Amino acid sequence: MSTTPIRSRLARWRDAAILAAVTALSLLLLVYVGYGEANRTYPRFLAQKMAAQGALIQNSLEAYLRAGLPLRQFPGFRQIADPIMASDPTLASIAAWDAGGLIFAAGHAPPAKLNAAPGETFRSGDGLLQVTIPLRNRFETVGEITVAMEREQALAELTRTIPYLVALAIALALVPAFAGWRYPERKFGKLSLIGLLYTGCFALMAGAVVATLVSLYNDGAQAKAKALADSLAQRLKPIVAYELRIGDFDGIDAAFYDYRRLNPDLRAVALLLNDSIAIHTDRDAVGSKWVSQPATFEYRTTIGNDGSGREIRIAVALPSAIVWSAVARSIKNFAALFLASGLMAFLFLQLARSREGGASEATATLSIIRPVFFVAIFAESLAAGFLPQAIAAAARVDGMQGGATSLAFTAYFLSFLLVLLPTSHVAERHGGRMPILAGAA
Repeated sequence: MSTTPIRSRLARWRDAAILAAVTALSLLLLVYVGYGEANRTYPRFLAQKMAAQGALIQNSLEAYLRAGLPLRQFPGFRQIADPIMASDPTLASIAAWDAGGLIFAAGHAPPAKLNAAPGETFRSGDGLLQVTIPLRNRFETVGEITVAMEREQALAELTRTIPYLVALAIALALVPAFAGWRYPERKFGKLSLIGLLYTGCFALMAGAVVATLVSLYNDGAQAKAKALADSLAQRLKPIVAYELRIGDFDGIDAAFYDYRRLNPDLRAVALLLNDSIAIHTDRDAVGSKWVSQPATFEYRTTIGNDGSGREIRIAVALPSAIVWSAVARSIKNFAALFLASGLMAFLFLQLARSREGGASEATATLSIIRPVFFVAIFAESLAAGFLPQAIAAAARVDGMQGGATSLAFTAYFLSFLLVLLPTSHVAERHGGRMPILAGAA
């Protein structure tokens, strides 16, 4: 029996497997880039939320300090911090510090101060995301508040999404592979079926990644307003617990005005009794019915019933333009990485199809070298873009002067030159194969 049909089928299975692997690699690269971008950007949205929560405590402490009283004698830290902690289970701790160290703390994790450059308010490290808010009296900064969140819990939504994107990437990778096995020569005009399917799968995967980022950033941009609504609700829960009436208390409206003053992005903060507005940051709206405004994101948190049986709710309105502006800025940062991923995917496709259609050995070799050459040049050039900023940030964290950055950058290129000179000598005498392999390793 002739072995030619068997070899032909084996070759088709081999080519399909290579195409599946290369397609999966391209799509997983897109997922990886999206994950890296989200991992870098999403904590910034959370930092805005933590800063807003810390500002609520800062306002009370600084009023105490401006009266000339010592920070360590402030009597109500836990009364303010505990409701914030209860309203946001992602928080690990809220603490107040002065020059002598820790003064007050609330939360389920021991408070810690992360190392940061002078003036930096957002820090990440040791499994934590931390925001620092300074505390000032009339003359100087006398302490700070730290609001910390466990990074793993903060990024839990992103972590839950990644397996679905990976599964989608693997499933889509099978589509061009099946076409390569079943219809290896099928074309539509000058375009091959494999190339069209590969492009379509990449576009679908890109759409899924971008949609995931938009959804994640959208939630992050709205998190501050949600946290403020929940925090207000926690502060008012004793009214429900003791079956009291809103009218029995003075100063509740002042708390709402403070929330609005500390968070000017908010359009409105209101307390509703049934559907009627009892307290509103716009005094003219008190007594009217709550009406949802167009072009806003709205959050309502139900607390319970007061002593007269009326339902108490907190309503917060946030202009949607602010949210989508923040989302658009973050997605724009992802655009360059997305284009680079597309270029890499195109090179990988050429690599997978290098043997298609009886291509010559030289053509096949060039298709293999091209992506390797691109990665090498890209990696070598990448350092020039990010290295100065990375070295400068590291120097600031260690408290070094600006000259340390120049010195480290010069040392890097001097080391590069010292390696390049003997390598070029070896290449001249023995050819470039061994230096290239050693450099790749």
